[in-house]
Amino acid sequence: MTHDKTGEYCYISCIFPLKNKDKSMPLPRAALLACTLSLAVFLLATAPARAEVTLLIPSRTSIDAPADKKDAQAARPDGQARKQAREGKNAEHKDSQERKAAPAGKDGKATAETDGQTPAEGATATDSGATEGPQPAPLDEEVDMLISLMRPREHAALPMDMPQLFAALRYDAQTRAVNGNPQPERRDLLGDMEESLYLDVRAWGANVAIDKAGLYQFITETRPRYNAERRCFEQQYVKSILPVCGEEEGWDRRAGLRLEILPLTRPFGLVPGSCFAGMAVGPEGPLDHARVYMDRIRTEKKPARPSWQHDLEARTDDGGRFVFIPNAPGWWCCVVEVPGQPLKGPDGQPTPLTVGSVLWLYVDAQDLPEKPAKAAAK
Repeated sequence: MTHDKTGEYCYISCIFPLKNKDKSMPLPRAALLACTLSLAVFLLATAPARAEVTLLIPSRTSIDAPADKKDAQAARPDGQARKQAREGKNAEHKDSQERKAAPAGKDGKATAETDGQTPAEGATATDSGATEGPQPAPLDEEVDMLISLMRPREHAALPMDMPQLFAALRYDAQTRAVNGNPQPERRDLLGDMEESLYLDVRAWGANVAIDKAGLYQFITETRPRYNAERRCFEQQYVKSILPVCGEEEGWDRRAGLRLEILPLTRPFGLVPGSCFAGMAVGPEGPLDHARVYMDRIRTEKKPARPSWQHDLEARTDDGGRFVFIPNAPGWWCCVVEVPGQPLKGPDGQPTPLTVGSVLWLYVDAQDLPEKPAKAAAK
C-alpha cells in the first residue's frame, strides 16, 4: 500500500497494480477484489490435496466372551491365567535358544499342525517339540469387514478395485516366538471377498468367522491407483485391530507390511481426549521427520470449516514416533505417506508413486457422569 500525491491510497497486488488514474473503480472495492484474488491463488497453489484413504473396518469394535467363559474367568484371581501362559511362553523361548534351533526355511513352512490349523507363516520345525499351553475355547462368532476407498472428512466414497492382499493375523498369550519374533496364526481371506456397495459406490466386503479368542489384526494391500488430482499413483497398506474375548496380547506387534504404523499405546478403549502414540516404520526402520496425520469419518452435517479444524497433523521425531489426541468419538484413520518407485503413467511417462500406511482405530463416546440423586424431601 502506497500514498500518492493526491492523498489517495493505491493498493499494490501481486496480480496487477492498481493506480486508480481513471477513477473507473472505487479504490476500497478494487483493493478488496485484488486481495481476494491473491489469497485464492495462494491457497490453490499451496494447499496439498489429501489422498483418498482405504477404509478397513469391522462391523464390531470388539467381541465379548460368552457368558459361561466370563463366569469361569471371574472365579479365578485376575490375571492368573495370562501370567501362567506368559511364563510358559518365556520358558519355551529360552529352551529353544539353548538347543540352538535351526533358522526358518525360505518358504517359512512348518512340519507340524495343531488342532487342524496350519501353523503360522515363518514357524520352524523346532516349534513342534515345544510344550504348548491351554488352547483357547472355541467360539461361534463372526464379523463383517468393509473395504472401500473414501474421503473421511466428506463422508464420501469412491469406486475401488479389488485389493491384492487381505488377511487376518491372530495373537494370544500362547503365540509362539521364533528367534524372538512372534508368529501369529494367519488366514488369507482374499478368496472370501465379495463385491458390495458402500455409499452407493463399488466396495468390497467379507464375512469372517471368529472361532477362537485372541487379538485379530486385519490387513490389506491395495493395487496402485492413479490419482488425477494429485497427478500420481497411490498404494496403501492398511490395518485394523479387533480384540476378541478381552485378549490384548499383540496390539503392539508388526504385521509385516512394507510400510506400517505401529501403535505405542493400546489402539482400542480410547475416549475423546485420550492420547494415542505410534511409530511410522518402513522397510529400513523408523521414518524420521515424516508427515503423519489423523482424520475422522464425519457423518454429521456441519458447515464447512478450514482443513486444520478437520484433522490432526504432525511430524515424526528422530525415532519415527508421534502423538495425537483424538477429540471426538468415531472411526479415525492414522496415515503416513512416503515416495515409492515411479510407475508408467497414463501418458506413458514415469509417474510418481505415493505409498501410504493407514491404521484404523475407534474412539468410544465418553460416558457422562451420572447425575447425583436428588435428596429426599424432608
